[in-house]
Amino acid sequence: MTKTIRMTVAQAIVKFLDNQYVSMDGEETKFVEGFFTIFGHGIAVGLGEALDTDPGQLRVLQGRNEQGMCHVATAFAKQSNRKKIIPCASSVGPGAANMVTACATATVNNIPLLVFPADTFASRQPDPVLQQLEQSNSLATTTNDAFKPVCKYWDRITRPEMIMTALINAMRVLTDPAETGACCIALCQDVEGESYDYPEYFFQKRVHRITRPVAVEEELEDQISYWSACLEPKGIHIFVLREHETRALVYVYREGLLQKELENPENAAFLKSYGYENTDIAYALNRLKTRVAECKEGFPHEIGVFLNYPLGDVIGFIENKGHNYKCKGCWKVYCNECETQKTFQRYQKCRNVYLRLWKQGRSVLQLTVAV
Repeated sequence: MTKTIRMTVAQAIVKFLDNQYVSMDGEETKFVEGFFTIFGHGIAVGLGEALDTDPGQLRVLQGRNEQGMCHVATAFAKQSNRKKIIPCASSVGPGAANMVTACATATVNNIPLLVFPADTFASRQPDPVLQQLEQSNSLATTTNDAFKPVCKYWDRITRPEMIMTALINAMRVLTDPAETGACCIALCQDVEGESYDYPEYFFQKRVHRITRPVAVEEELEDQISYWSACLEPKGIHIFVLREHETRALVYVYREGLLQKELENPENAAFLKSYGYENTDIAYALNRLKTRVAECKEGFPHEIGVFLNYPLGDVIGFIENKGHNYKCKGCWKVYCNECETQKTFQRYQKCRNVYLRLWKQGRSVLQLTVAV
């Protein structure tokens, strides 16, 4: 017999959301960070009581304007790379209507946003209620119907057990990168506080796996051709070192800088010992490609020269078989530790700046500098 837990709809919402996680590229993240709400008609007694009594690990955030808190939640989800959300709850009527514009913004931009606007009484017995929208032609029409055109998922909870399928479907949409957007679950005021025997398994930890679509070979070739055409005017070239069905290992370089490294007498002598007969870029890259193919695991040691590693560190790595290094960062250091540490710091600073700009919406082409 299935074990059950008796709780209100609002308590079930809080407990369920507190146990949602997403996994992307092997990294597991808690999906629901907290709960934005403005306690008012239809939301204070149900969801307000649940958040006050046992919010779990969810942070309860008090909003001042419904549209404002939804915009904040949308921005938070975007900055979190869609791996975290903050649901928003509002009172019935004007409070709910304030969230419609924010939902449209989230949906248009494919950003996950979950909202819980309070709704009219399912029993209709206490009607009319303060701030409740009344339609003489249909009592089934409420303010929350305005969410339908701007949400990827919409539902109205008129019975306690309905919240289970509603939440599961909302999670399906919120964790789908291609279909994500705003999800609206309207909570009828009386149902929100009704108790029900929910199965225990409904509240178990759920990990929603966000997978990357696998490219086919033709798409891979198209992408390489596209980026080559985009980057070459800025002096950047792409060379495919290894292909394997749906993925490729590419080497990205600036011709002038690579030629300088290859023509360095010490580098040229070192590469010659590995079968590089001349310093022509095309020849050297094809030789490197052959060497990469010969390595069943890892990479040929001389690839460090192509990556602008100091030759002393490349030789030190080979002689010590990767051990006995002085420090490590972008590579393992065997010579000039102080100078290399400064280089690592410059690289990290540059990386942080570019990462911040990329998260702010700059494209790869906008971030690429022509030299």
